[in-house]
Amino acid sequence: MENVKIHWYLAVDNDITADFKTNARQKGHRIYFSDEEGFRYIVDYDTNTIYVERNGLTSTKLRLINHQSSEGSFQSHQLTFTFKILTTEMTISDRCLKAEYQMMDQQAVTSRHRLVLEWI
Repeated sequence: MENVKIHWYLAVDNDITADFKTNARQKGHRIYFSDEEGFRYIVDYDTNTIYVERNGLTSTKLRLINHQSSEGSFQSHQLTFTFKILTTEMTISDRCLKAEYQMMDQQAVTSRHRLVLEWI
């Protein structure tokens, strides 16, 4: 495993919900890190998919597939629900992962998200 430094950014409907720099560990295309609230993250990626798992008091899992619909899940205690995701833009390079995606309810957009992970 390699030690790396990353910048993690997430905005929902243009409101920044996470924006921090931290040390991370990387093995191949999988990155492990934590935030100041004690959540642990696993980010795994390939040429057209980004998988994000965030675990702590709650758990969130997202599978973002470039220009495709997919699903995610949220779990709190014994309650789990799934949701639809439409990824509208994605960039995957050796220095940065970026994705813009929408949470969907049937055909309606419920929220717009922008995710960025950069190696610094």
